[in-house]
Amino acid sequence: MEALPIVSTVGALVYPPATLVNAAGDNVSCMVVARLIDGPGWGENAHGPPPAPAEGG
Repeated sequence: MEALPIVSTVGALVYPPATLVNAAGDNVSCMVVARLIDGPGWGENAHGPPPAPAEGG
């Protein structure tokens, strides 16, 4: 019973920052996936048509 207040306090201090990191991590992981799929110019192509495929070799 002596550890319960300590555990509760640690949880109350850690929970809000952990929630913020989780929410930000979702956005960052989406950006990483977009970068891997669309290449280095993924930000410029976000609202326009996809680039034309390269012709030739």
